[in-house]
Formats: sequence, C-alpha cells, structure tokens
Amino acid sequence: MIGVASAGTNEDAQKDPQDVKDEAAYSIMVMGDSLAGGLYRGLQQNFRDADGALFQVESQTKVNTGLVRSDRFDWPAEVETLTQSGTFDIAIIMLGGNDAQSFRMKGRRHHFQTEGWEEEYRRRIDHIVTTLKDKDIAVYWVGLPNIKNSKRREQFRHVNAIFKERAEAQGARYIDSWDITNDENGNFRPSGKALNGKKVLLRARDGTHFTFAGNRVLARHIEKAVRVDFIDKDKSITAGVYKKDIPEQPVTSDYRQKN
Repeated sequence: MIGVASAGTNEDAQKDPQDVKDEAAYSIMVMGDSLAGGLYRGLQQNFRDADGALFQVESQTKVNTGLVRSDRFDWPAEVETLTQSGTFDIAIIMLGGNDAQSFRMKGRRHHFQTEGWEEEYRRRIDHIVTTLKDKDIAVYWVGLPNIKNSKRREQFRHVNAIFKERAEAQGARYIDSWDITNDENGNFRPSGKALNGKKVLLRARDGTHFTFAGNRVLARHIEKAVRVDFIDKDKSITAGVYKKDIPEQPVTSDYRQKN
C-alpha cells in the first residue's frame, strides 16, 4: 500500500476544496490499482502547481485489484456505477499489474495468455472503454512501467500490448509509461531526474511502484497529453502557463511501498 507524507501551504489550507471543484473547467477521474493511486497524487500536485482552476483531479483507486479477479473487485461494474453517479470529463486508467493469473468462468479456469484468457481480458477492457465513451468521457489508458523483476516484466509487456491494441481500437488514447525511468539502453533504472532537474530516487524499493518524485514525472507525461487535447484545442480557456512547459517544482515529499 502506498502512503503519503506531504506539507500543504497556508493558502491551500484556507481554500475550500469545493470552491476549487466548482471553478474547475474539467474534472478528471483516476481509476485503477496502487500504481494509479500514486499517479493520482502526482497529477493532483502537478495540476495544482500549474493552474488548479482548470482541472479538478479525483480518484477511485483500490490496491490489489485488476481486471481478472472480479470476485475481489469488479472494475467494469465499478466504472458503470461511477458514470451513473458522478460527473467527470476525463478518465485516466492504470491497472493490470495483478492480472497474470487465471480467470475462473463457468467452472473453467483460463490461464494467463491462453486463448480464453485473452478473449475475456479484451472483452473487459472494451467494456470499460465503451462505458466511458458512451457518456462522452475522454479515456486515457496508461500502460504499465518497466519494473525490476524480470519475470513480471514480461507479464507487464504482454498486458501492455493488449491495452494498447484495445484502447486504440475503441477510440481511447494509450499512453506508454515503459521508458519513463529507463536508462539509455532501455534497462530499468530506479533513479533519474525529478521535475526540478535534480537526480533522485524515482522508483520505490519494491522495484514496481514510484516514489512521489517518480509519480510526478509519470504524471507529467499524462498531463501533457491532456493539455494538448483539452487546453491547446480550447482557446477560450487557455491559460498562459499551458502554452509552455510547466515550471519545475521542488520535491518535498515521498511515497513508499510498504513490504
């Protein structure tokens, strides 16, 4: 589980969150597992630093979930509920790290990467994307990052290929996160440049999750895509800060995966 330790300013404390939500031009909902939880906090900080009035970032994330074990948590059903009970313009989805396991359907087991598994996995992705797009919600599906564990790395590559295929087939935008913290040879690298230009630890000790600095770097990639689609194309609400790179901010807090 990812924890947080952060320090807010007096100005942040005095501003009513509901006022911020009411003023925001667009509402973003981040969905997924613990990786999505870290991404949410990175996006929340990045957008707040740039122009919090344009985007309100919310989340519905749950650790140790995915698309396979619907008996634990049913993401397709949860997305249906969210679209019926809430109003948001943008959905950012990141999950799949827990999905290298068998589907149990109608008394049969479909093992990871078998034909039955692939068919059902694609169906669940399609259901999520079409449910959101039917409500005119823009969908950004974020692929899994490179990780330290070599066996799980290949599993991540496999589900990423499916995410990309189905997202693009259903009219969603797929955002690749694989190379974000890699070295020049494409190998996993735990450290790198934070948004303020300093070299810091970007990945957590488990070799899968991100530190707070890493989550902000990850979030920057999604943030740029959202700005291009929603700000640069809508000149009526374009803020000057979005016409250039967002100023780098010092890293003041950290998320760590508890083993």
